[in-house]
Amino acid sequence: MELLNTIFIFFTDRTKKLSHKSIMILFTLVLVILIDNSLSFSYNYNNTSKLEQIEKLNSIIIDSTLSKTEKNKLITLRNNIINHETWKDKLYNKLISIDFKVKDENKIIVKNDTPQNSKERNYWIHFITSSWILMILIILMPLFAIFDKQNSSTALIFTIIFIFEPLLYIFSWCFAKLFSLIPVLYNNPFINYAVNFILHTIILLLIGFLINYHTSKKEKEEKKRLEEQFRRSFK
Repeated sequence: MELLNTIFIFFTDRTKKLSHKSIMILFTLVLVILIDNSLSFSYNYNNTSKLEQIEKLNSIIIDSTLSKTEKNKLITLRNNIINHETWKDKLYNKLISIDFKVKDENKIIVKNDTPQNSKERNYWIHFITSSWILMILIILMPLFAIFDKQNSSTALIFTIIFIFEPLLYIFSWCFAKLFSLIPVLYNNPFINYAVNFILHTIILLLIGFLINYHTSKKEKEEKKRLEEQFRRSFK
């Protein structure tokens, strides 16, 4: 109860920034998903439920009093249970997995009207070019934390490895997923890699500019407020 009370106070405290609360929510969700995937709670629960339902259906199907139509319906129901996907499976297939393969193969018609298969992108080249700045940060941040003797500490290293690194990877994946929605341009994946590189650079520069602008604006407002207080104190 004390833990729940602490969490409640954290999210209802108006002194806490919304960004801090959002990061905490995101971190908690990621932690829950990682624990669930590691220990397979939902996976085992769903499989156990499926097996119980299939076992019941099998006992009913062997009933000799059933008509052929009824048996076929029960067999269809059993197949539906076996092939049923949970919301997590659907979410993984639709959103989380970065797959460039299209179910119905795209064909490109050239001048002689002969169909040609579109070229596929390489997963890792696509991922790196879609988030190259974040990937550099993922590599360099732990190194700076470990080898910077003046500012290095166990708490800092722990924070970077277990909080910032997963967050940077999530943002990297978001870029890779977003840019995977762009079709292969002119049947040349290297054009896509170049577009990924340019778009990622522009987006991060824009984010950096907005953060810098917002910070500078706050500093100017704070400076102005202090100057006004200073003037009032001499009146």
